[in-house]
Amino acid sequence: PVPAPAPEGVPLFVCAGQLIPLKGTDLLIRALAVYRRRFGPCVLWIIGDGPERESLVQLSRRLGVEDAVNFLGTVDHQALKGAFQACQAFVFPTLQDFIGRVVVEALSAGAPVVASPMTGAVGTIVHDGVNGIVVDPRDASALAEAMHQAADPETSRALREGVRRTSAALRPEAASQGVLSAVARARAVTPRRMRSTPSA
Repeated sequence: PVPAPAPEGVPLFVCAGQLIPLKGTDLLIRALAVYRRRFGPCVLWIIGDGPERESLVQLSRRLGVEDAVNFLGTVDHQALKGAFQACQAFVFPTLQDFIGRVVVEALSAGAPVVASPMTGAVGTIVHDGVNGIVVDPRDASALAEAMHQAADPETSRALREGVRRTSAALRPEAASQGVLSAVARARAVTPRRMRSTPSA
């Protein structure tokens, strides 16, 4: 079950994906510890499961942030969307990702993104300072600073406006319209004789 929202005024961050080393969830937990020391309380929801779960639970205990980290496991699409809509930012600390489909889902739900530069989503879907913040997750202090920046009310408003402006093209209906337009253009330039079936 999804836990209760963070207390009023306490930033909520969400991370979602497989709990494997390449996803960098451990780096996010380390950044969360830095965030708490420097900026105060915050809450992190980790959505997903995998072989690293127990070691991540132990890490949060060692760093003294177990009260701020909620491991939600695998959730359905509606709960994932609800988490995106509730958070100040979706944090994607991956060390390697071709695109990061979950980034598209977060932006489509209206959540600004704090993203690693080690994903194809950066520059194509996530635009630094427009609909998200790009930061190297291997630098815990920089990641904590980016999260704090994303939670700042003024920055948050600007990023959410950027998400609103840039996310229309990510919606399924926009993607299907793009495919139909491409097919129509291809048909228009294909010579008629190539489209007709040769007579026997």
